Amino acid sequence: MTAHALLQRQDRAGLALVASALAVADPHHADWIHTALRDAFTVYADERDAAMRICEELAHDPDEHVARGARRLNEGLARIDCVLHPA
Repeated sequence: MTAHALLQRQDRAGLALVASALAVADPHHADWIHTALRDAFTVYADERDAAMRICEELAHDPDEHVARGARRLNEGLARIDCVLHPA
């Protein structure tokens, strides 16, 4: 629930916190985070794409947990086939 709320913010701070958690998550918690990721970014492709851009920036963060988690988030975002795409 917390990961979902942070992802729904769709901002750098929320994505960074979730990325940091994902970097150290066990497989069970990582599954929950990826479920929250799909729930937050399945509808609008432009929102998913904006989150991917933020994750690309975070992948170069000096905090290794944030950087590693951001790369994993970006991989998860890339696998999402959104319902609505820009015209």
